[in-house]
Amino acid sequence: NVDLLMGAAIVAGFRYPGMWAFLFLTKVTPGLGVLWFAFRGEWRKLGIALGTTALIAGASFVLSPGLWFKWADALRQMASLPQSVFYPPLAVRLVIAAFLVWFSARTDRAWLLPVACLVAVPNPWFVTFAILGASVVLFDRAQARRYATGDPDLLRPNQAMIGKANIGISRLE
Repeated sequence: NVDLLMGAAIVAGFRYPGMWAFLFLTKVTPGLGVLWFAFRGEWRKLGIALGTTALIAGASFVLSPGLWFKWADALRQMASLPQSVFYPPLAVRLVIAAFLVWFSARTDRAWLLPVACLVAVPNPWFVTFAILGASVVLFDRAQARRYATGDPDLLRPNQAMIGKANIGISRLE
């Protein structure tokens, strides 16, 4: 079960963007959470995340190209299996997930990013909800108080956090 590790990679990915490679190389679609950096204009972090993924994938392809072809075949076979009747089709969920990433990035709600990644999981099981543990870690209580009290500075970026590695992560230092 990699779901807890996926949640940990999401949290760590704010400070160490290369951690997003774990999501891309395990479940693939939850990697769309890396769009957080694009929607915030954090191009260096986006480049690190995508570059790390490409480097790991490229190195492993050089070492064992046959395994990559088998993996691609397995993904194609899984895509042809019947999907759960409890969830919308993956294409619909990916659109919803991309919107959630955009919304969370534009409103500084880092805790919503794991929710978006969960929505993007191709075939979620009950254990997949373990990803949401990352939301607890990323939840910013001070920001929630500002929303609850109607603080007029809410719409302005939190200047104290802009220089930090990430919203929500700085309190873990």
